[in-house]
Amino acid sequence: RGLDLPPDVYAPIGLVLQGVADKAHVYLNGVLIARDWSVCAQRKFYLPEGLLDLHGENVLALVLWRRGEAPSAGEVRLETYGEWRTS
Repeated sequence: RGLDLPPDVYAPIGLVLQGVADKAHVYLNGVLIARDWSVCAQRKFYLPEGLLDLHGENVLALVLWRRGEAPSAGEVRLETYGEWRTS
């Protein structure tokens, strides 16, 4: 399913990972856009509009690891940085 944004809206989007993994790789439409090995409980990764189709279909793939701990039922969500109308 697409993002369903109106054609005149610019809304930079981030992927939020909260408490799901120690290590993460983020792929957007087949391109590795982020690698993170931090131990932060919450992280936000910018999804670049050069790869992200704001008005169409996208494929987001995650590779997540937990080191030495049981899997976590954390949260994965998309979140905008703001929303602007274009002309």
